[in-house]
Amino acid sequence: MDTEKRSGKVWKWLIIVFVIAMILLTLFSGTIQNVMLPKVVTASPSDEKLKAEINGDGRLQATEQTDMTNQNGLPMKKIRVNEGDNVEKGDILVEFDLSELNHQLLDEEAAIQEKELNGDKLKQDFLDATLGGDEIKIQDATRNLDSYKIEFGIEQRKLQALKNDIEKKRYLKAPYAGTITEIKASKDDIPSAGQAIATLVKKADGYQFTFSIPDDQAKWLEEKETVDVQVTEGKKSAKVKGNIESIVFGNSGGNSQGSGMSMAAPDASEKKDDSASPGAATYQVTVGVTEEPKNMALAAGMKASTQIIHVNDAKGYVISNDWMKQDQDGKYVLVVEKQLGAFGNDYTVKKAYVRIIASSADQALVSGLTKKDDIITESSEPLQDGDRVRVKS
Repeated sequence: MDTEKRSGKVWKWLIIVFVIAMILLTLFSGTIQNVMLPKVVTASPSDEKLKAEINGDGRLQATEQTDMTNQNGLPMKKIRVNEGDNVEKGDILVEFDLSELNHQLLDEEAAIQEKELNGDKLKQDFLDATLGGDEIKIQDATRNLDSYKIEFGIEQRKLQALKNDIEKKRYLKAPYAGTITEIKASKDDIPSAGQAIATLVKKADGYQFTFSIPDDQAKWLEEKETVDVQVTEGKKSAKVKGNIESIVFGNSGGNSQGSGMSMAAPDASEKKDDSASPGAATYQVTVGVTEEPKNMALAAGMKASTQIIHVNDAKGYVISNDWMKQDQDGKYVLVVEKQLGAFGNDYTVKKAYVRIIASSADQALVSGLTKKDDIITESSEPLQDGDRVRVKS
């Protein structure tokens, strides 16, 4: 009897120990399994407005300026202007040395005189043939005289053309009223065709500057948009108004006079094509200065800068571009979905598709999310829709 009681107690304790062991194993197995899950860090989307701050700077250039050149490669006798001189249309800028052309002119004039002497002889031959009455001699004399008249006419036209050419090449004149901003040559230089002699800036045409920005910044800007421009010369500076004259795709190479940077820009679907990756394409922005500062005079070479700030008022949430991924259905982020499990909360990865309203190099304004969404920003290993994860606190 006692043996049976002891045996029953043993079995009873064995059952209790077994149940406890099973419970502990279940608990520990869940804990161990959770420890083995991928670890993630999450963040919530921001409900702040997406702000764009575009900065660009460059050097003022005349809206219209011309490099006055030695088109004919002639030696220069005298440069009649200096840097800073104001000139009117037709004013003489450079006088050229035409010694060689003048020698050609003398040769042509001598040839004409020789032709005239020969012509006098032919006229006398014609007169003698006419008085002699010999028809053959008359015909020969007539033919020779007619030939002379044709050749003499050609020589006269050649002489006049040379005179006109000399007069045309004697001076380099201003094509319009303006200011000489730079002298690029000396009269002692070895002459060469196309050599730049001076830079002439057209009067009252204004100034402009150019800077380059990536495409995600250019999308915020509109041509003819009014902007504030800061112009600086030494210790003097002034704020004036300007207009965006052009936004041109592509690098302008050597004509680029400045640089720009920005914090944000609208999405490609709302303006320019965005097939390239952010920052891959470049736009050249030209800003024209539309007013003269009160305390200083604008001049080519002055430093100019602009800061353009825009805010996108569209409804949505701001997230980092790094959080977004893309598949055949579009852009999406991975969010953590919390569910109550048998031994606590279970966290599961879920795709949340978004529509980009506006974007920058770093951030995007999107729809399709809520403020409570926990977006996965970091993970210990690659994740897929439906994976269980462990959220780092």
